[in-house]
Parts: sequence; structure tokens; C-alpha cells
Amino acid sequence: CVLGRIYLYEGQYEIAEHYLRRALGLNPNDSDILMQIASCFVYLGYVTEAEKLYHNVLDMNPLHSGSYLHIAALIAFESGQYQKCIALGANATTPWIDFPVIMAAAYYQQGDLANMKKSWQSFLKDFQNKIVKGEQPDEARALQWIINVNPYRRKTNMMPFWESIGGKKI
Repeated sequence: CVLGRIYLYEGQYEIAEHYLRRALGLNPNDSDILMQIASCFVYLGYVTEAEKLYHNVLDMNPLHSGSYLHIAALIAFESGQYQKCIALGANATTPWIDFPVIMAAAYYQQGDLANMKKSWQSFLKDFQNKIVKGEQPDEARALQWIINVNPYRRKTNMMPFWESIGGKKI
């Protein structure tokens, strides 16, 4: 699973998929591994398969379903289910610094610009504190960071939001 994630973030998608599928075969009952694979599958473009993994984990481990809401929100977002993403994300706790961007993009897709801006500002605050270590956040730099750290293999439903924030077509 670790090798799959490394190759994914290196942009070596076929190798990443190989290792992720191998990890899935070796660890079909490990909830944490399955959730990591599910999130990676979203980036690889296998959203339906990611959703099935997510539901398998909920069936195996229903007591910890709240721990995985951020992954469910990502899956819903990339499935085009923006309202569902917003509902799931409202209750999610996550270590992902860029999770507010997922929420901002979902709000953008729903036409809720007030909550989009609120979520984007939340991300910028975390970006300032955790990434640029107190420097005033430059929105263009923050946006480029988001684009760079999210290893999408193909197009993503994030693109319209990214283009809106950046003021240009990406």
C-alpha cells in the first residue's frame, strides 16, 4: 500500500495501481488499508471501485464509520454528488490540510459562493500556518500547491473551482 501511494504521488500511475491492487489482495480485511486504497483509487479515476471499498469497510467496521467521512466526501465529490459531499464533510474530521478545498469546490459546484469563500479562507489559514509557516499566503501559490499535491491521473471535478480561484483555465 505504501509503495502504491508513493508511486501515485510520483505520477507513475500504472505502477501505483499494481501495488495498490496487490495490497488489496494481501489485506482484504484491513479497514485502514482499504480506506487508503479507496482514496488512492479516487485519484486514479476508479471512483466507483473506491465507493465499493468504502462500503465494504463500513460493513466490516461500522463503529468507526465517522473516522472515514473525509474519504466518503472525496468519493462523493468526484462522483458529482456535491450535496452529499457537503453533508458528509460537515461532520468529518481529517488530517488532510486540503480538505477545506474539497468543501470549497463542492460549495462552488452548488453555487454557494459564501460557503465556498469561507472554506477557501479556512484552507488559506491552515496553509499559512502549516505549509508556509506564518508567511502571508499567496492565493496563487496555495492553489498551485493544491494542484501539485493532489495526484489526479485524469481530469477532476476540482478543475472548475481551481479555474475560478485562479482566474484562468487550467
